[in-house]
Amino acid sequence: HISTPRCERRDLTSPHISPHLSISPHISRPRCGVQTPACSDQHSRGRALEINEHSGLAAWLFARCVEYTARYRGAPALTLVCWWHRPATLRELLAAEVAEGVVQPARLAEGSAALSLLWSMRMKRFWTRMADGFADQASTEPTSAFGLRAYEAEVEPYHGFLLRRTFRTALRALPSRAEMLGNMAMAPPPDSAARWPAWEASVAAGASLTPDERMTACHAELRECSEHTKRITDLVQAQLDELGLRDDRRL
Repeated sequence: HISTPRCERRDLTSPHISPHLSISPHISRPRCGVQTPACSDQHSRGRALEINEHSGLAAWLFARCVEYTARYRGAPALTLVCWWHRPATLRELLAAEVAEGVVQPARLAEGSAALSLLWSMRMKRFWTRMADGFADQASTEPTSAFGLRAYEAEVEPYHGFLLRRTFRTALRALPSRAEMLGNMAMAPPPDSAARWPAWEASVAAGASLTPDERMTACHAELRECSEHTKRITDLVQAQLDELGLRDDRRL
């Protein structure tokens, strides 16, 4: 039985991000000799890893990757076995999947962490391009324009006819850039501090900001979030490429 581990903090403000995204080995010995997918499934529903308040995006990405894998019964690439075999880094996890045969002709095995992570990186790159479009204060182009450009660059090559039509229709129907930014920069509701105690300090700090100041802060946070996300997606994609983990199929 796997106890809930906590991820190590990764400071994304540092110019040196370790290529070994790791999690602390706070894990109890399983009762079964070798943990099978069926055994692990009952412990992984809803949470495979718990992210503490200091976790960075790297830890979050690793957690989602492992959680996705652990959720699949019978997945041939399940690498959460016994505590003494548990991968300590993202590179070790991916290398273990390669050794277990997830790389198939022209595809990755369904249910593998590598396939989940590959798609996660594509969608996060799409999001960062969208964030850059919103953060560009000199731009006057509509949301649909930079949204479609982001989609075409990062996701559309892997979508079939139905998904392409669905995404393109949705992106063309996006509200205006000003409206969406206005919603992002909107002051939180008066009862937000009571409903979410962790937000109390943030709500108090922003209570005196004018609408223009809130918009300036929104632009700054979009740029910062995009910058940190790009650093992680670049690092993770480099590891996927290095191990030959690719899947160019259309959905």
